[in-house]
Amino acid sequence: MKCGNFSGTIITVTFASPNTELAVTHELVNSVGGGVIPRGYIVARRDLGSRVYESGTAWTTTTAYLKCDTTNAVCYIIFFV
Repeated sequence: MKCGNFSGTIITVTFASPNTELAVTHELVNSVGGGVIPRGYIVARRDLGSRVYESGTAWTTTTAYLKCDTTNAVCYIIFFV
């Protein structure tokens, strides 16, 4: 399988409370500057042993909704199209 060019952005997120939905502004835009809904995400780094997962709320062209099972976890998340 080949991987072509893709759009992505890296966001630093701090999850203050465990298993609580957090709205994350992902800042993804298409080639003409309009917002797009991410196809997915990768947790690139985290400071604590934690699990990041989708909250169940539908993502929008500006916001993704995530949860984390650990208090005060700082994560670097790559959102991509």
